[in-house]
Amino acid sequence: AKNELVTDLADASKFREVAEYVFNKLDKDRRVVLIGPRGIGKSTLATYVTCRSLLGGLGSKGPNEPVDAVIHIEKSLKPGDALMINNLVEDTKRRFVVIYDPSPIEAYYKPEAMQRARYDIKGIRETLKELMEVRNAWVVIILPRELYEQVQRVGEGDVDLRQVLDNLEKNVVT
Repeated sequence: AKNELVTDLADASKFREVAEYVFNKLDKDRRVVLIGPRGIGKSTLATYVTCRSLLGGLGSKGPNEPVDAVIHIEKSLKPGDALMINNLVEDTKRRFVVIYDPSPIEAYYKPEAMQRARYDIKGIRETLKELMEVRNAWVVIILPRELYEQVQRVGEGDVDLRQVLDNLEKNVVT
């Protein structure tokens, strides 16, 4: 239960400032895209923001009421999944945070695995399109800088994914 949750979260200096900025973006735009190099702490920041959302925010930053649940997307969403998430939120009258991180779990306990990681560009593209349709929940998207830069380079990557990322540009936190 939330009132029984005991936490010992550190939030000093720049980390807290970035977390406050992320909360502000989520509160205003309902979605944020965290982009940065491997190992910089994007997933840690997303976890921290999510945990604080479950506790009711970060001081004056964040929701007035704690969120009720977290949906973590490990692989990808299929067409229609955003509608299902929107309906779930509406039907339950609960507050949700949706987190999407396309990096394999091995990246967190075996960083060298990221050297060999191959991204499912089509799956990422479809998932991001679906996440843009989620309107009833906060959405946190975590993208490695390498993937983002590869897609943004002219003549490389997936043109459709580049267009999706361009639509998310205002939500990017680097």
